[in-house]
Amino acid sequence: MHEEYAMASKILVVDDEPLLRKAFSRVLTGAGFSVIEATDGRKVLPILEHEKPDIVLLDLKMPGMDGIDVL
Repeated sequence: MHEEYAMASKILVVDDEPLLRKAFSRVLTGAGFSVIEATDGRKVLPILEHEKPDIVLLDLKMPGMDGIDVL
C-alpha cells in the first residue's frame, strides 16, 4: 500500500470483544492507518458526529445497540 494513502486513511473499529478490537487496531495501526475504537453501537454514534472515518469495521452482534441498528 502506498504509505501516504495509509497515513491519511482513518478506520473505525467497533466491536464489544476487547481482544478482537485490539487485535484489529494493532494490525491496522502497524500498517500505517489511523484507528479509532468503539466498544458498542451507542458509543459509536457520538464518535461519528466528530470523526469521518474512511472505513468502518462494525460488529453486527453486540449487546445494547447492535451493528444493524447503527447502520
